[in-house]
Amino acid sequence: MNFCSGREIAGFATGLVSEEHQVKPYGLELTVAKVFIVKKEGDIDFGGSEEKEALIEELEPGKRSPGDKYGWWALTSGEYLIEYNEKIEVPEGCMAIIQTLQRTLKAGVIHPTVVLTPGEKVRKMLLQVGKSGFNIKENARVSLLMGIKAVKG
Repeated sequence: MNFCSGREIAGFATGLVSEEHQVKPYGLELTVAKVFIVKKEGDIDFGGSEEKEALIEELEPGKRSPGDKYGWWALTSGEYLIEYNEKIEVPEGCMAIIQTLQRTLKAGVIHPTVVLTPGEKVRKMLLQVGKSGFNIKENARVSLLMGIKAVKG
């Protein structure tokens, strides 16, 4: 097993906000495009014939000052879905891991670590906000995408 370089991982994604700021030596930082609140539960079953996504509602960010280019979401304690700016697709011969950035953890927020296999795509992630709440600006970097190449042998 070999870890992919940040440049290689950038090849897993489209829609980067700033390659200069997002590409790290062994990862790619993912940014927030949208925030949603879950309004009604979803359903899953064994076979998938009764599967239904949760009903979600997009939250609009607010500007702190009239001249601001980007807005903020002021989130209270609870669960949210975030949508990344980046579209991620894992190529054959690789796996990818998405984990919470340290800066996000230090702000009292976490999301699950997700392992992606070839062909899988992800745009949304469940976000758990602690009891103190959380303010997040549009395009903030919140997650780290890492890649692992299969060793042929």
